[in-house]
Amino acid sequence: MSNPYGDAAAITLTEDECVGVSLARTSYIRPGKLFTAHQPCSLVS
Repeated sequence: MSNPYGDAAAITLTEDECVGVSLARTSYIRPGKLFTAHQPCSLVS
């Protein structure tokens, strides 16, 4: 699970923003950290 604390640049990612996969809980994208995904995830803009 990702957390927003300690990172002012964290971006909230909710299940509504993912297409084609499910997201178990609200997560946070932290641009300063390496991010990998098991399956392709497309974001709705």
